[in-house]
Amino acid sequence: MAISRFHTRCRAIAVFVMGALGCGGAAQVAQAATERPVWRHAAQAGWSMARPQTAPVRRMAPGTFVGGAFDTCAAPSVAAIASWWGSSEYHAAGIYLGGINRACPDGNLSADWVHKVSAQGWRLIPAYVGRQAPCVTAPSLSLMDPANAPAQGVSAADDAVARASALGIAPGSAIYFDLENYRHGNKGCTNTVLRYVDSWVRRLHSHGYLAGVYSSAGSGIADLAAAVGTSGLELPDALWIARWDENQTTADVVLPAGVWAQHQRIKQFAGGHKETHGPATIDVDGDYVDGPVAVVR
Repeated sequence: MAISRFHTRCRAIAVFVMGALGCGGAAQVAQAATERPVWRHAAQAGWSMARPQTAPVRRMAPGTFVGGAFDTCAAPSVAAIASWWGSSEYHAAGIYLGGINRACPDGNLSADWVHKVSAQGWRLIPAYVGRQAPCVTAPSLSLMDPANAPAQGVSAADDAVARASALGIAPGSAIYFDLENYRHGNKGCTNTVLRYVDSWVRRLHSHGYLAGVYSSAGSGIADLAAAVGTSGLELPDALWIARWDENQTTADVVLPAGVWAQHQRIKQFAGGHKETHGPATIDVDGDYVDGPVAVVR
């Protein structure tokens, strides 16, 4: 489920049992806790600024999940994931739907897999790995084009919805865009990311889906938090925060308490490690969830 495991275990892209991947490096995390200048970039891009203390409450899926979760590279077998049900603290399972930068194959992922694991009781959280920021830290990825970012966001959303529908994941579900760690503080890069995300969100809404974004606390999440209140900019319904501090909570210093606070957050608190439950051992990341999940037909 990785783009790569370069340097500090920066990861992304594939199929996960409730999680997604990314890099919340220590330097970026420390920077995110102290810097709050990025909202000015949106003004330079032509959006008007008015920063309220809280974000509006957005549409929510028919169901949310609250509790522990994990993610891994490719979909485990039905038998393996069944052995984790009841023998672990995890009760949410996710799937990477695809995307141009997806590194792992489907594994066992199919419409039949989705229905069988849902019948076991697992809640599903879909993610999609489209084009990455022009200043992304990982090498050899397909990047957002600053001149065409809105159109690329629309194309990614259309593909994500088509793939979700084929798997039996219905409108009302949240789909999370996997935005890997990028160099924070680059104004042009931030503007491109915000324009892409704006189109991703609007297009998913037009299809009847909720729009989420996964990213590092020190880059994408910090930039989205700083953009709250930007007139004309459509922000995600939910955020997936990557900060590997081992704290199982969705509270984070980069997000004000009242923003994305209505069951609208997931946190990836731990990077890759192996766990065994029943007979099955899986290399996973750790997540804590209080956010929207999939609706399976």
